[in-house]
Amino acid sequence: TVNNTDVEDEDAFDAPAPKARGRPRKVVDEADKPKATRGRKKADDSAAPAKGKARQTTLDEVEAKPKPPSFDPVENTELAQAYPDPYWQELLSKSSDRIDLIDEEHPLELLPYTITDQMALTGLALSPDGTMLATLGSTGHVHVWDTDTFECLATLRDKSEPNIDEFFVGQFTPNSEYLVVGGKLKDRKRWSEADEDNHILPCPLKVFNVLTGEVVARLEGHSEEILCVKSVVFKGENYLVTTSQDGYIRRWHMDSSWVVLQGTMEISDGIT
Repeated sequence: TVNNTDVEDEDAFDAPAPKARGRPRKVVDEADKPKATRGRKKADDSAAPAKGKARQTTLDEVEAKPKPPSFDPVENTELAQAYPDPYWQELLSKSSDRIDLIDEEHPLELLPYTITDQMALTGLALSPDGTMLATLGSTGHVHVWDTDTFECLATLRDKSEPNIDEFFVGQFTPNSEYLVVGGKLKDRKRWSEADEDNHILPCPLKVFNVLTGEVVARLEGHSEEILCVKSVVFKGENYLVTTSQDGYIRRWHMDSSWVVLQGTMEISDGIT
């Protein structure tokens, strides 16, 4: 029994204390302990980040993405006036007999002519002066028709091509001397299980001379079938513009004859 003044068994206080279990704790002098501070000391920006810790990027270090060029309506109007679309020029002229309106007062009328072929027709192209119509198909033939009599004026085919041509699209040059065609080129000796068709090769544009029927130029650049081709005269320079199943728009810079290629490039919008 222990009270404030007396101890019943004083020898009990002289007995050694029981040993603690586990590893002994290291005794640290109070003077060696680090002093606690409120908050953390600001690190020097020039110092390297600690190993294993990511360094946060500041807004000043983030490079702004370049903005696409702005659209200038004034410049666009000036270019449209300087280089008008010949189709609309012809359509708006008083001497034109092209269709401008279809309604009850201006119905379509069937002409007593028939254009037939053994192949499936996949594309049409009208000459700038409206006197010739080209039909394109799956057998690699192009037929050129007189739009007054609808007689076949010429049959175009690349006789030197060892593989399988399929023409989808065509475009006459502004002077109607040449016809630019594009489509699909397939390997005659290789089958594709995925397409269930002959294997697709890189697909070129072919420029035909309408009078002789010869291929005078072959433009390489697209890896898959060509879906659209247009001719453009811009600032005095001649261009062909194509789209393809490979996902690219391509520009072809042609010389004044529309036969010799000056250069080609993929058109990019700077975003995708």
